[in-house]
Amino acid sequence: METVACPQHWNTLGAISLNRRHQELINAPDVGVDVRSIDFVKPFGTLLIAESLRIFVLNRAERGLTTHLIGENQIIKSTSNALSYLKYFGFFHFVRLSYGNKTGIAPGSNTYIPITEIKFENLIKKAEDIQFQDTIKRKCDKLATIIVNDDYSKLLVGYCFREIIRNVYEHSHANYCVIMAQKYSNQVEIAILDTGIGIYESLRSADCVVEPQHALRYALLPGVSRALNLESKNRWANSGFGLYVLSELGKKMGAFEICSSGNILSCYPKHENINTLNYSGTGIRLVVSLKNAEYFPNVLQSIVEQGEQETFTRTGIRHSASMSTHGLWG
Repeated sequence: METVACPQHWNTLGAISLNRRHQELINAPDVGVDVRSIDFVKPFGTLLIAESLRIFVLNRAERGLTTHLIGENQIIKSTSNALSYLKYFGFFHFVRLSYGNKTGIAPGSNTYIPITEIKFENLIKKAEDIQFQDTIKRKCDKLATIIVNDDYSKLLVGYCFREIIRNVYEHSHANYCVIMAQKYSNQVEIAILDTGIGIYESLRSADCVVEPQHALRYALLPGVSRALNLESKNRWANSGFGLYVLSELGKKMGAFEICSSGNILSCYPKHENINTLNYSGTGIRLVVSLKNAEYFPNVLQSIVEQGEQETFTRTGIRHSASMSTHGLWG
């Protein structure tokens, strides 16, 4: 039996190391997954590990190869808060290792949103006579109220959820996305993954000439979009500013990471770095500080204005971000 030893720390670096181990064992006859050494879990690292493990387990099952959880009795007796958390919100069922609660049972609390699938088909059915994107806004406003209480924080967190999920819907060709979030003392971390076509393929479909290794940085430029619509007066019309604004919010208020096309780009207030990560869809991690949430509208306006000017300087075309990106929904 071969073993996938899960990392002690379920953050981005831990997810990268586990992803590489998966590739080595994809064809092994029998693989055991060992989670007993876990010390702490973070939303983005957990989602990356969850989706990677789920694909790994399902791929192997289709070919008659077995994958199982190691040391289940020890896990039951464990006093680890991290293991209890994973078991409670349905992580193991999500990755197709039947143990603990089923995914979707845990409701979340004022400190976290568990692994949650958002199926676009279900949102479309709820849309009825309103625009589909309005149902996304309503869903994201509800998500924000789970983990934050004051109006300024709800505005900030709801905006972040909405713009990330809109980006998935408009560009990924995915039928669903998976989200997770955690509130710390003065910060919220939001993580979202999809299993769509990836950023490089999305840009290529718009005839954007860019090498795969440069796709992530190119996608974060203002005014870049596969579905750009400069003429529409629709407040939801795509303007190509979504990822740019989100990445700048992360740089100014916490952190921003995006993975796709074989790479993961991490952006912080004073530096950024890039690593390889074999993931075919797209994942986003956004950390924002709640400490000065009341200034979010001003920060957002400054970022959008800067992006519009950068777009004009780069392309010679003057166009504005959408009303939604501006934070205007009336």
